[in-house]
Formats: sequence, structure tokens, C-alpha cells
Amino acid sequence: MIIMSHCLIQLFAFSISIPAAVAIVKVKQIDQIYLPFLLCIWIGFLNECVSYLMIDIFHVSNTVNANIYCLIEALLYTGFFKKLDFFINRKRYILLMGFLCIAWLIENFIVSGITLFDSFFTMMYSLIIVSMSITVINRLIMDQVNLLMNPVFLLCIAFIIYFSVLGLVEIFWLYGLTSSDSFRLNIYRIMAYINLFVNLIFAFAILWMHRKQEFIPQ
Repeated sequence: MIIMSHCLIQLFAFSISIPAAVAIVKVKQIDQIYLPFLLCIWIGFLNECVSYLMIDIFHVSNTVNANIYCLIEALLYTGFFKKLDFFINRKRYILLMGFLCIAWLIENFIVSGITLFDSFFTMMYSLIIVSMSITVINRLIMDQVNLLMNPVFLLCIAFIIYFSVLGLVEIFWLYGLTSSDSFRLNIYRIMAYINLFVNLIFAFAILWMHRKQEFIPQ
């Protein structure tokens, strides 16, 4: 049962290959504002490949590449919101990017270590991305009619779902609530299904991306 669950988790983790493949096919038709998101998807797929090699082939921890990807993901998604004119001025964007880098360095090289999962940083940037996504959705609701056809809306919904659950899981880890093997396995299963669902939303959103930039009201 554990082996089957592990295979299922691995399969769902590689569901990121779906939006990655769709993005490759449509990349020439997609507006440049989505480039940070697309880069994050492709790097995410590469990270899953590296994690598979580290865990299943070499039987070592994937914490180092996972922590590095966390920083890349945080910076690229923040850059994506910058493309959406989320930040009033460039100074706030630079300050947030600098804050993310400093926070990551402090946790990985001062507070704990890069060989341990950076729970505090993950919770922090998850909250930031969820907050930015909610703000953008509120703007779109006031301006857009057909939100289900709007790729920015779909991406923000996916961000809220994924990073809300991810932040909650990190809280479980931080306070030792995953000490039970059965509870830990259930957490992995939940995240696997969330991964699959969110990656399908990503793929659908990419299908609706085009060269015409979406208007994000200020």
C-alpha cells in the first residue's frame, strides 16, 4: 500500500509536465507578461526530475534543490505580479525581492541549514503570494465579466489553493503534527491531489493565454 501510494505521489508530482508541455507548444503565442510564470513551471518540472533522482535513484535527501527552488519560485511569482502592474512603484518591488532573498539566506545559512526544509520561508512567501493573488482577483472581479476565461484569474485561484494548503502543511511540520506515519502519509496524499488539481488549472490557464495583455485595474 505504501509503495502504491509513493508511486501515486510521484505520478501526481510529475503532473507539472502537463502545463510545462502546453507552455512549450504555445510559448510563441503567449504575451511576455506570463514569462516569469512559464519559467517557474519549467524550472519546477526540472526540480521534480532532480528530486526523483535524489530520492529514488541515489536515495539521498532532496532538501537542497527543494530549498533552492523555493527561492526561485518566490522570486519568479513575485516578478509575475510585477508584470501585472501589482506594485505601485518599482521601489516596493525591489524591497520585496530583497526581503525574500535575505529571509531565505538567514533561514538556510544562519537559523537552520540548507540541508533542512525551510518551513518559515515557505510559510512567509506562501502568505505573500496568497495575499497578492487575492488583491488581483478583487481587481478583476470589479472589471472582468468572463473570469473563467481569464488566465490571470485562473492562475490566482490556483495560487490561493496551492499556497494556502502548502502553508498549512508547513505549520503541521513545524509543530510536530506529522510525527504519526499515517498522518504524514495522508498529508503527502493530500498535497499530491492538490498538485494535480493546480497543475491542471495551470494548463487550462496557459491555453487561454494570448499576445494581448490582460488589463489589471489599479
